[in-house]
Amino acid sequence: MKFAAMFQRVAFAGLITIATGILALHGWLARYAHPMADDLSYSLRQMPDGWLEANRWEYLHWNGRFASNPLVLADPLRWGFEAITWYRCVPVALLLLLCVSTFILLRTVFRAKNVRAALIGAIVAPIVFLHLMPDMPEGLYWYTGAVTYTLPYALLLLAVAAYVVGKRGGSILFSALAFGLLGLCVGFNETMMANVVLGVSVERWMTRPRAGLDRLKHALPLLAVLLCAGMMFCSPGNAQRTSYFGGTHDLWHSFGMSLLQTIRFGGLWILDGLLIALSLLWLIGHRHFEELLPQAKDGFGVSRTMAFVLLLAPVFLAAFLPYWNTGILGQHRTMNTACFFFLPLWFMNLSVWRPWLEGRLLRVRGNAAVLCLLLILCVVDLLATGNSNAALTDLLTGRAKRSDEQLWLRYRSLEDAKNRGEEEARVPLIIDPPTSLYVLDLKGPEHLSNRDYAAWFGLRSLEAQEDH
Repeated sequence: MKFAAMFQRVAFAGLITIATGILALHGWLARYAHPMADDLSYSLRQMPDGWLEANRWEYLHWNGRFASNPLVLADPLRWGFEAITWYRCVPVALLLLLCVSTFILLRTVFRAKNVRAALIGAIVAPIVFLHLMPDMPEGLYWYTGAVTYTLPYALLLLAVAAYVVGKRGGSILFSALAFGLLGLCVGFNETMMANVVLGVSVERWMTRPRAGLDRLKHALPLLAVLLCAGMMFCSPGNAQRTSYFGGTHDLWHSFGMSLLQTIRFGGLWILDGLLIALSLLWLIGHRHFEELLPQAKDGFGVSRTMAFVLLLAPVFLAAFLPYWNTGILGQHRTMNTACFFFLPLWFMNLSVWRPWLEGRLLRVRGNAAVLCLLLILCVVDLLATGNSNAALTDLLTGRAKRSDEQLWLRYRSLEDAKNRGEEEARVPLIIDPPTSLYVLDLKGPEHLSNRDYAAWFGLRSLEAQEDH
């Protein structure tokens, strides 16, 4: 028994060490990140009337993302390729911000008095999210995608922490900070907007007061969020952007495909080995988690039906909005947002459904040997599958480094062509590109990536040289 307990501690320490190492690995991989597509076009955007006017133009002619557009228009590459170091610092900063915001959330909202437990959660939770993200390259290593979709995750965690602190202590300052951060999160992208509105609406509904004046005060946060959502929704640029796509605003197509995508992505996450192992650990150690997270004791105060609906709603919304506005799902960065909401809601569902599961389907019991096996499964899955394995493989095989070298050779070749006064150029495709980094390589001469490269280097056109 003593040996099993000791082995359990070793396995747990190994999991934390591996998770920390993978976090550092993702940060190290950022040194091979390169600008692509919108990074180049936004960096070239002329601002004769200044940065504020450029943001106004985006709002009127492209989209209503009043929070992310200012950051996208301030891409570090606006200062040239010499600023690529700052470009590569963004993924590292986002990883640190996710960890810090998770730690603050655990220490405040859930009153996790155990600092060690909060630190462990602050490391493990972001790693699990990164591991399961449907599109990690676009969500982390591509500046335009990272500041539009990943940055609001950290801000939302801080908003929730500030809101709970303000509500618990009656602090107007923290409440105002929470409302400001929630409104800011709404302005990053449409998927985050829909989920924030949904989340605030559910919270307002579940905690609604009876008195008339209190109801008015109670409705103010929702009104503030709806006002920010209205700014996004009423942007004139939305219609212009939608006009570039066919088959939009088809209700039955959007609904049916979104339902299928909900089943697809929800199933992929639930059947992932890491999430299965962590789920069993959560059920086995539920009594211990109740001490750290008192809300888990009563199933977070929601019914089984409500918990299940809340679990699926973010996934459905993340699919429905792209189908409704473009007719296709396109890139999976919107599903990254679904994954961000899905994971905590999944563990909430485990807490809510645990009594029903143990009473009808299974009885989860654990001992040192079982816990060891589950911890080992977590480590194996992190190293052998998912985004963690992709990042590890790209580094160990040298694929990320070779891609970096090929891209720098491409830049020098295009710069030489420009200096020679040529208007057209042909460059080879990237051989064996990495899968964990965002690499949108050249295609046809009129493709977005080709035109952005050509514009950046002052050429009229650029073609892919497919024979090496």
